[in-house]
Amino acid sequence: MVNSMRARMTLVFTFSIAVLLFVASAGISSYSRRFAEGHASYMLHSTEQRLRREMKERGNKFSLIDFYDEEPDISVENIAILILGPHEKILQKTPGRVPSLPLVPSDQWRIRHMKVNHLSVVVAYPWDQREEALQDQVKDLFVFSMILLLGGMIGSWMLVGKTLSPIRQLSQQAMAASTDELKVKLTSPSEDSEMVELVGTLNDLLARISESAEMKGRFYAGASHELRTPLQALSGHLELSLTRPRTAEEYRKVIEEASLQTRRLISLIRDLLLLNQLDTSPPPPNEPVDISDLCEQSALTMKSFAEECNIHIHLDVPDNITLQAPYNHIQMLIRNLIENAVKYAKENGNVTISAVMEPVVKITIFNECDYIGSWDEKKLFEPFYRPDASRNSKTGGNGLGLAICDAIVRINGWSLTLRQEVGGINAQVILTNRR
Repeated sequence: MVNSMRARMTLVFTFSIAVLLFVASAGISSYSRRFAEGHASYMLHSTEQRLRREMKERGNKFSLIDFYDEEPDISVENIAILILGPHEKILQKTPGRVPSLPLVPSDQWRIRHMKVNHLSVVVAYPWDQREEALQDQVKDLFVFSMILLLGGMIGSWMLVGKTLSPIRQLSQQAMAASTDELKVKLTSPSEDSEMVELVGTLNDLLARISESAEMKGRFYAGASHELRTPLQALSGHLELSLTRPRTAEEYRKVIEEASLQTRRLISLIRDLLLLNQLDTSPPPPNEPVDISDLCEQSALTMKSFAEECNIHIHLDVPDNITLQAPYNHIQMLIRNLIENAVKYAKENGNVTISAVMEPVVKITIFNECDYIGSWDEKKLFEPFYRPDASRNSKTGGNGLGLAICDAIVRINGWSLTLRQEVGGINAQVILTNRR
């Protein structure tokens, strides 16, 4: 099996030319043979007709030599004529080469017999000469075909090489590109639309790979930071508590702080494991889910936190909204979106939760908040990304809520959008029954 595209295309092109030449040569040879056979038959028939007419008109005065001289086309074709008497005795014959007697079937002559004035007449066409010419034609066609085939092979090799040269140049660009830089951009070696399209597609792929690599880098950096912060706080408090004897109340404060940091670590690790499980495991089975009840429960869960910040939660969800979907996924999705909305709402602001059941279930959560200048829609669903990092100490959380929501909607085929609007942020999720 040839591994070179250039060699394969050359072989295919050469084989195609060979087949075409074979068919053409066979066709020409076949046509030439049929034409020769037809011409021989025509000349024999025409000679018979003229000879019969002359012999009947002239009778005993008929001279085959005079007839031969008067018919130049017969002499040009070297047609032999024999007039035989009793016992196949040759009475007259044309000059030159004639078939030998007794007449037997042979590839050297095409022979016709006829009776005229009680005489046997033999008209013979010299087929061996025509057969030799046909054989020479076949040889000439073979030689000509070999020359064309060789020329076609060389030409196709050069043409395919010229056609594929931009791919080789593109490969050399890729080999020369530095792996230390995430952003690699190729340039088209030619202006051909196919090559421009290919380079554009490759550049788009490289851009997506670069973006994915940067996102993973931010994920690892964020994960290490989120893990290091509570670990350092936990280690620092414990080491500080051991520097000197302390009272029971002081030890209690240290233990409470250690417990807080431990819970933070547990929550972070649980969310990381959940995010990995969502990306690697199939979704759980479907079951009837009461969307209205889940929205109400999630709002009640955030009620105490909202009251501390003077945030008002408004629930506008009808009682008859149900969906066939994984219960845990719907629960995590709605809870995280409401929790995120409440945590980022401004003090004395409002959070409005509404839902409608059209052909699909549409849930909209709007929270009033200050304008966020660092808003980046592409990064919102990345793990550990926070559009307003200054609120982290106030709201808590580990930056994985929206990443988990994004993973849930992706594996279930749902839709989630998050837009910054005048006066706040609008989150909208569209849910459909999973099959």
